[in-house]
Amino acid sequence: MRPGLFIVISVVFILLLAGRGCAEVTDGQDLAIGNAFPASELGLIQNPFSYMLEPPVLVSPANGTAFSHVPRAMTLAWRPVPGANSYRVEVAWSDGSSWTPLATATIPGQNTSFVTFEFVGDYAARWRVTAVGAWNSIHVESQPSAWWYFSWNTRQALPEPVLVSPGGGAVFSHTPRVTTLAWKPVPGATGYLLERGILMGTEWYPYPDIPLTGGMNASCTFDFGSQGHGRWRVTAVDGSAFGDSTSGWWQFSFMN
Repeated sequence: MRPGLFIVISVVFILLLAGRGCAEVTDGQDLAIGNAFPASELGLIQNPFSYMLEPPVLVSPANGTAFSHVPRAMTLAWRPVPGANSYRVEVAWSDGSSWTPLATATIPGQNTSFVTFEFVGDYAARWRVTAVGAWNSIHVESQPSAWWYFSWNTRQALPEPVLVSPGGGAVFSHTPRVTTLAWKPVPGATGYLLERGILMGTEWYPYPDIPLTGGMNASCTFDFGSQGHGRWRVTAVDGSAFGDSTSGWWQFSFMN
């Protein structure tokens, strides 16, 4: 065969293949083997460069949930991804300043869509899942799911302070306007925070808060300083074992 004719035939053949290949790739077929693998049946997302599994859809725990149970075992669940043969689960925790990886687990099996972790402290956590599989013996992965978040607070709240005097709605006329605010001691409290306010027009304006130490120190005497309406409430505090608790507001008045 003449060289010129061979070159012409070769170019035509390549052009035919190129046109055929573009048409068939868009149909989800594999030209290298000659077999068709419809992307819809494999659960794969097709693009010009690779086949990617669908990102996993997270199920539980719901994003933003706060927990208080002990022990802090948590089962993370997601929907199975067609075409996946395993999943990579990433978990991280935070004390409020930064995120620290806690664990990365590989969960085998297409239909295995949960894993249980044991957490050890009261903190925020986040997790996400990546589906892993193979296409024509080529390792493929999905994009990771979005991060979902949850947290723990296993501290029991202190009992709410019970206010004693002055009673809600009490009216005074004495001067100087020295007033003793009293409440019942709260078991487990290491101190209290006393909040006060005065009504000016239709708005409440706070006086400086008064911190009190000692669980039995359940009263405070101060000079109200002005006629008008006042209010007060107490928060029982403990910095380690329990959560704080706050009473409702009680009001009183000085009328002269």
